[in-house]
Amino acid sequence: DNFTALDRASVFMHEARHIDGFPHTTCTRGPRAGLQGACDNRMSDRGSYAVSVETYAQLAAYATDLHPALRSYSRSAAVIYADEAFEAPVRVNRQEQFLLMTTHGEFHLLNLVNGVSTQKLGNAPALGKLVMRAQHMILYPDDKSLPAKYVFARDEGDIQQAAGDIAVEYNGLTPAGRAEWMDVHIGAQWAARILRDKMRIGCDPRSDSYSDIANGGEVPVAMVYPNGYDRAARQAHVVMQSGRIFEIGCSSNRPYSRASSLTFDQRYKRVQKAGGDVVGLTQDGRLFRISGTNSTPLQTPLDGRVHEIAPNQHVEFFD
Repeated sequence: DNFTALDRASVFMHEARHIDGFPHTTCTRGPRAGLQGACDNRMSDRGSYAVSVETYAQLAAYATDLHPALRSYSRSAAVIYADEAFEAPVRVNRQEQFLLMTTHGEFHLLNLVNGVSTQKLGNAPALGKLVMRAQHMILYPDDKSLPAKYVFARDEGDIQQAAGDIAVEYNGLTPAGRAEWMDVHIGAQWAARILRDKMRIGCDPRSDSYSDIANGGEVPVAMVYPNGYDRAARQAHVVMQSGRIFEIGCSSNRPYSRASSLTFDQRYKRVQKAGGDVVGLTQDGRLFRISGTNSTPLQTPLDGRVHEIAPNQHVEFFD
């Protein structure tokens, strides 16, 4: 049920390539490290995962009659497989940027490569938290009567497919139950639901099981990513209303939550990294560039109106 029509088409292409004698190997690096049969050696071998990349990439680039949201989804899927499914790293020419959601429900691109500039891309269907699932972006709306769903920044519209099992779980709750969810982290082999009173962490990629760890009286605000959102990382950070930061993750397939030595010089509701830049967002909608423990204001036309910030990648192949 979580597959788009393009995912199903890609599966048939991928599996058919195995008939030509291209088996998978166990991944030794990257987000899928240790997973049996989840990698190919290299893209140039033209095995099944190379076919997956090619299928998504060609559909995204040239299937002009596809719904725009499906083309955007396909573009992200091509990059995900290129990044994760090969033992030899695949070079993808890209530029890392920031995506901003404003309190007026607009998506803007924030570029810090040559000075500071913003560019309006499109409109958000609702205000909320932006959760990364590899290259895909999922919106968890502030309005708890609305479901979590894939979201696209350039007015591409919607796709009907569920945005993964965690979104399905969330959407099955009442609005009161959804209000207990503060944030979500989705890694390649582990995931965390950040609830008001506990961290619900699953460490086994082959199982839906998870463990609950109490927050010890702290109330979470959001996930923060001063080191960047990394699908391969086995840990991540949560900022609390008190300003304290906790590290959560999996060690030897066991979940943990502990106080972190990481500190900021003010309280942030979100911290993201793109390229070499780390940017923090305050509760009053202002942006700061963070260097170590020091913050300096980023002056933009959107000051005081930024609701959310997420990483964004410009991939040259598609442009």
